[in-house]
Amino acid sequence: MIQRKNRFILQIASVTLLISLLFHLLHRGLDAFSHSAMHGMHGMDFTGPEYSSRFALLLNLILSIPIVTLAAGFALYLKNRAHPWLPLLNTVTLTFCSISTIAGGGGQVELHFSIFMVVAILAYYESVSLILVMTAIFTVQHLAGYLFRPEIVFGADSYSFEMVCIHAFFLVLASGATILLIRSTVRIRQDIEQENREEKQAAVRDIVERLSAASSQIVHTAQELSGHSSRATETNHAMASRIQQIATRTENQVMESENSTRAMQEIAAGVTRIADSSAGVADTAAESAIQASAGNDSIRDISNQMANIERSVGQSDEAAQSLSERSQEIGVIAAAIKGIARQTDLLALNAAIEASRAGEQGRGFSIVASEVRKLAEQSREMAERIDELIFQMQSDSQGSVESIQRAKEDVRQGLAIVGAARESFESLLELSERVSEHVQDISAVAQQIAAGSQQVAASLGEMSGSAFDYAEQTRQLNAMTEEQLALMDGILESARQLQASSGDLGLIMEKVKEE
Repeated sequence: MIQRKNRFILQIASVTLLISLLFHLLHRGLDAFSHSAMHGMHGMDFTGPEYSSRFALLLNLILSIPIVTLAAGFALYLKNRAHPWLPLLNTVTLTFCSISTIAGGGGQVELHFSIFMVVAILAYYESVSLILVMTAIFTVQHLAGYLFRPEIVFGADSYSFEMVCIHAFFLVLASGATILLIRSTVRIRQDIEQENREEKQAAVRDIVERLSAASSQIVHTAQELSGHSSRATETNHAMASRIQQIATRTENQVMESENSTRAMQEIAAGVTRIADSSAGVADTAAESAIQASAGNDSIRDISNQMANIERSVGQSDEAAQSLSERSQEIGVIAAAIKGIARQTDLLALNAAIEASRAGEQGRGFSIVASEVRKLAEQSREMAERIDELIFQMQSDSQGSVESIQRAKEDVRQGLAIVGAARESFESLLELSERVSEHVQDISAVAQQIAAGSQQVAASLGEMSGSAFDYAEQTRQLNAMTEEQLALMDGILESARQLQASSGDLGLIMEKVKEE
């Protein structure tokens, strides 16, 4: 505001100085006012050139003062458009432009109206002190002219003191009226500004309260999301550990199945030799009984191992179901965050509208509203990212559940096969004992043993293949669990970022409240 006032007054001062120069030229050089030549109390007349020649030094000095002050004013304006000395320099320039105009025009009474022009121009500054400075300068001019050079101020070589007092009275009257007008205008403007500030502060307080409530809700939701994500991550880590244990046990089971298959192949070869040669049937029968007993123990161990695998797979199934439920809960929380982000965005828009209405006073709050809108946009982007992660996690969880269900079915089939193999080994053990007791029936018993051995070998081969498939599925499940862990880490990181953004929003609200 002060910059515009300084620029305007400098322009007016330049025009006023040109007017003063014009009067000097018209009267002193061209004698344009010869019809108004000075008539002193003693009847002395002066032409323009005579007047200029007699008072040349004083007239040039008076003319040079506004030129110097105007140049100084322009120099200060170029350096700093709001320089504190510019209003005073402009006041001195305008005042001496009027004094120079009066002196250059021969002190004619009509030119004294330029004083009131200066009063009107300086009222634009709305400064009582500048009006007082101008009044003081004009007062000194009139008194000095009355005492020393009345020709320059009043156009005569003598002037009555009563007329000087009349001049001073109207000058003081005009200055006083201007001062009263300035004070009234300033007081009215201050009252209006105070009312506007109060209205703006009320609107700002209402918006800050709303944004504070939204910020608190975002912080609470971010904390809940972070807690759920941490618990889900811990659950995933536990499930991954258990699946790794299942994979290790499954690989051990595959190795044991291969060993059992090789053992049964050896039993089948031994039974074949018993059928081909009855000479060593007793020794072979005894060896078969021993091997059958060992195979029975192995089958019992395999059966127990399969039962353990079934329990572990059941626990993995429960963990996958729990993870799916937690994913749904996180989805609900992400939806709530989206709603809060939309509400925050609306509040930020309302704040920006109120700030734009507030104009210059609401510029700071407009920046706050912009930052709030950015935070709301970040919250919405984080919520969308969480939705994507939850969708991937649910898809992977569904695949894990299906894989675990297939693994449970395979384990049940393996248990059935192991049960059948165990029964076969028990039959083989009974046959081996009968061979030892009934050598005369060795051929028939050997054929039964060969058939049983082949059946057991086939069952073990199938069981080994199933165990290998289950091990492969367990490895795939482990890989999916690791991927799911990575997704949960991403969700947790997003929750932390959301919590940090909420904290920043809270700090902004605190700063706004303090302001």
